[in-house]
Amino acid sequence: FDFPCERVEREVIFLCAGGRFSCRVEAGPEAVAARGDAVLCPPGARLYRQALEPVALYVLQFEKSPVPCRGGILRPADFGRLESDLLQIEGGWRLGGFSPAETHYLSDVWYALHRERAPAAPPCGDPEMAAALALLHNNLAEKWTVPALAAACGLSPTAFIRRFSRAFGNTPAALLISLRLREGARLLTESALSVAEIARRCGYQNEFYFSASFRRAYGAPPSAFRRALRT
Repeated sequence: FDFPCERVEREVIFLCAGGRFSCRVEAGPEAVAARGDAVLCPPGARLYRQALEPVALYVLQFEKSPVPCRGGILRPADFGRLESDLLQIEGGWRLGGFSPAETHYLSDVWYALHRERAPAAPPCGDPEMAAALALLHNNLAEKWTVPALAAACGLSPTAFIRRFSRAFGNTPAALLISLRLREGARLLTESALSVAEIARRCGYQNEFYFSASFRRAYGAPPSAFRRALRT
């Protein structure tokens, strides 16, 4: 923190393990980071910061990232898990560098933060539409149609689309794609399933359609996404 502003060349994640500092990524809002907070900086971004008291930080720099980082500050839901991963990484580094185990811990930190940073479905004040969303989320492999969803809610297709879009700010089809791809990203990271099997579990007819859709959303095909997290 010798300088109030720094331009990062690669994706950098700052995890605060103690103390407090004010920060802002590019033109985003200024916030105060404290223990348990993470600051995400995409490649080429400017980070403005000032220590408010002595700070202890974990600084993670990534050469390659399968998904563009959305800059900003967030408070991870399970900082204890991330801190445990970081302690394992630190211990391995002191013994002479990264082993496959430390690489796994690093991937876990990266994916956990990006998963929380990814946009989720907005809160819903319509119980019937919340139930419809849960139906989609719990049955991603089903071949859903608007008439089938509408019938499950006891509504006409037109009324269902209108209420669903009002509740979530998106169409049923668009939100279903988002749910399927987030589940695909989770399975690519946390399982050894083939891309074809992941595609099937996420409701895609074949691996080709899944890969094309995944690449549009995440900027990399499924195999490259998985490989980047494991290397």
